[in-house]
Order: sequence, then C-alpha cells, then structure tokens
Amino acid sequence: MIFEDQFEEFFLSRGQLERSIQLSTLVLRNVRAQFDYRPGARLRVECYKTRGGAEVPWILTYEGKELGLIINEGSEPTLSQTRSSDSFLRSSSGGKAVFLCLGAKVPRLLDSRSMIVPLGWVL
Repeated sequence: MIFEDQFEEFFLSRGQLERSIQLSTLVLRNVRAQFDYRPGARLRVECYKTRGGAEVPWILTYEGKELGLIINEGSEPTLSQTRSSDSFLRSSSGGKAVFLCLGAKVPRLLDSRSMIVPLGWVL
C-alpha cells in the first residue's frame, strides 16, 4: 500500500510500514510535486506488472516518454529488479529505467537505457 500524503501514511500505518514502502512513498511524493505544480504538465503514474512476476513499481509517462523507477535500499539492483527492468524495457520501445539506490554514492550508467542513481539525488 502506497500513500501520497505523509500524514495519512503515518496515521493509517501507525509508523509500521516496511522501509522499502516508506521509501517508495517518499519518492512518489517528491517526483509528483515536480509536475503537479507546473501549468500544463501532465504526468501519468502507473505500475508495470507481468504474469511472470516482473514488476516495476513506478512508470512515469510525460509527453509520451516512459521512465521506470525502481527503488532499492542497497547500492546495486537485485537480480529480480534487473530482470523486471529488462522486461519493462522490452515492452516499451523508448522507455528508460532508473534504479534509485539508497546505498549508491555516485550515478552509474548500466547501458543506453538504464542507470543507477543515488536515492538522495532525487529527494
């Protein structure tokens, strides 16, 4: 369960949410704020899931371009996250993926369509 409002999150969960969910909620709130207050900006937020278990929690679509965001508490994406990203990128011809890693210190390009970015750089 993801909450867009910080107070609502704390009140309803009694502060007991997993850290990964807290980070996802924090990222969503901060990213959406960049678009919600711009006149004419139309950001669409979706989730990518397959029957096989691939999941990219946040797909941001803006002006026809798709960006998949995957949040990780470590410094590198897990194998499952990498495979989920690959599945998303195969289904989206122009899409890109960003792994927002809490433990990463510097951004690193993985290939032409995906990269690791320290989580603190987007908050």
